[in-house]
Amino acid sequence: MPKIRFEATNFPTYFPPPPMPADVEVSRLQLAVEAMRVGASENVGGPRRRFPERLWRATMVWAFLEERDLHGDLVWARSQAFVDLDPSEKTSVSFLLGLVQASVLTKRLLGLSDVVHVDSLLELCGIPRTGRRPDLVGFDPALAVPGGYGRVLIESKGRSEATGSVVRAALQSAKEQLEEFDDDGEWNRAYALIGANPVLVASVGHFTRAGYWNGHLDDPPPMRDDQPPRVGERAFEGLLNLASLRSVVDTIAEIREYAPARFNRTNGMTFARLPGINMIIGLPTQIYDEVATITGTDRPISDYRAARWAQDSDGRAEIVETRRQQISEDYSEAFADFYLDKDGVLAASLPPFNNGDDNAAPDEQAREYPDWLV
Repeated sequence: MPKIRFEATNFPTYFPPPPMPADVEVSRLQLAVEAMRVGASENVGGPRRRFPERLWRATMVWAFLEERDLHGDLVWARSQAFVDLDPSEKTSVSFLLGLVQASVLTKRLLGLSDVVHVDSLLELCGIPRTGRRPDLVGFDPALAVPGGYGRVLIESKGRSEATGSVVRAALQSAKEQLEEFDDDGEWNRAYALIGANPVLVASVGHFTRAGYWNGHLDDPPPMRDDQPPRVGERAFEGLLNLASLRSVVDTIAEIREYAPARFNRTNGMTFARLPGINMIIGLPTQIYDEVATITGTDRPISDYRAARWAQDSDGRAEIVETRRQQISEDYSEAFADFYLDKDGVLAASLPPFNNGDDNAAPDEQAREYPDWLV
């Protein structure tokens, strides 16, 4: 499985527990799931762009990243399609890929349960999204220390081609932005959810001159120690998970509305096929329906409802494991590969097929799939 190589600096020796790895393995489907879950359709203002944005985020993982050998290791690198972009396009793609990389690395290294865009969390809480804000927020109760609440704020940067000095400058900029919450003003709207002594992470995802996709993480010291969070631990955990799953639910719902032939419910799963890309996304139907119901209510989502969602995580985990086995058995021929994460978000790639075309190669002639897969 391809790796992302990275460097981490200024983290306490106990966090994350040593030894610190030098890379993490992550598949293309895993990257696609992170791309779908981490972004916020509201973070640039204007009308919501659920499906087009999610399609763009998933597609960029296929279009702009490739697997490449590096001294016997398989690593992620930029594709020729990325090289061919003009500078402004590279800036946009690098920013989005930086968010994906930051989510992958912080989840793996720090054990965060979820990482979502701050705007997604604020929207569910009914808090206006105005002024400057950090990019991402995460949580893990194991990270709670005396005087802290186990909450993590991440400022992400992306660079299309970076030398050491460019990476250092980007890290410095990210750290300065993370420290802005100590000032009075609109940023305090976001930090009212975080509380005292949050873990801060500055992240820079960048392509080297040789084209490899590397990362650098830095842990600046927290700046605020005088404000308890307005949301308790369980409610905060539930809100993050709902915000992350909502992006997938919204995307599937929009595909169902505008391209119903690409939507299907079968064997306890709700699926949608993304147009223009050989990929299926899905969720266990029970989880899909519950997220749609909760996140479709008026804002804000109550602390009680969010906490109940977090408390029911073990029950949902059982549903996910049942569906994992079922997908392995029922879709072994239909899916070339699939990834089902801990919350039940499915990404599956499809093999070439032609629904019984007599002119197909012999090993493909027998492949006859439901219409929604074609």
